[in-house]
Amino acid sequence: MGTAVVQNSGLPPKKQALMADMHNLQSQALLKFRRYAMLNILMCLSVGGLLLPLSGYLDCHKNGIWSYSEEQCQCWEGYAGDLCEYSDIKTCHGQGSVQQDGSCVCWGAVQGFHCECPLGTAGERCQYTDADLCHGKGQARNDGSCKCSTLYKGDRCEKHILAWG
Repeated sequence: MGTAVVQNSGLPPKKQALMADMHNLQSQALLKFRRYAMLNILMCLSVGGLLLPLSGYLDCHKNGIWSYSEEQCQCWEGYAGDLCEYSDIKTCHGQGSVQQDGSCVCWGAVQGFHCECPLGTAGERCQYTDADLCHGKGQARNDGSCKCSTLYKGDRCEKHILAWG
């Protein structure tokens, strides 16, 4: 913003400069207010004819909408989790319905019950994880047991094998 010039006001030059500075400050404040108001308008997103706050939409990984009354994400169909971070497609590889905790309820196939679990999970519903079941030291199996890595043993890979050489 340039300096406003007050011409032929009959005021001394110092007062003219002071008035010009005040005019500039008012103009800057108005511009900031307009930008703030526009930002608030732009922070909304129309989905299905509803005006939704964009921040809530983004908080739910774009897979749901934040419910201010319930203070949680309401996930779109096919998504689950506190922030709608799990999906039927990615989490369950399109083989089942994702649950709130990220596990999958697998769909029955024509020849029987089958579910492709995501890497690091196992079980009929992909409910076992390498990290939880095997303490991150082995691979979870569909029956709930662990296949321990070479340096660990025990039912849950909880014992470290010391190698003396």
